[in-house]
Amino acid sequence: MEEKITLELVKKDIERYFNIEDIGIKSRERNLVMYRRLYYTISRKYTSESLANIGINVNRDHSSVINGLNKYNELILYFNNVSDCYKLLKEKYNSIKLKHNKIDIEIRFCDLLNNKILTRKQIELQLN
Repeated sequence: MEEKITLELVKKDIERYFNIEDIGIKSRERNLVMYRRLYYTISRKYTSESLANIGINVNRDHSSVINGLNKYNELILYFNNVSDCYKLLKEKYNSIKLKHNKIDIEIRFCDLLNNKILTRKQIELQLN
């Protein structure tokens, strides 16, 4: 099965890492706020979802997401466990993105070759 980075995957990975049931519960407990900020940051970086969709997945609105994104840098200065989780998930999601990019390039290259013979310059232009 091909893995894709989704909001649900990011949420589950964070919940699994910190051993909590749901980061979307109605709570302003410091730890949950930190985990949600981490979720916002990773979701924004690795998915193409809107701020509203990112927030809906954890029962928040887009303004909460904006606020969390703005305060994330303060968070990682004081909480090493959040920073460690970010580094781990960043590594995981970067490898997923690399696999997808490689597959996309191979597919486009094969399509180009199958449709017609092109010069190397034409292929490079179409890949960009």
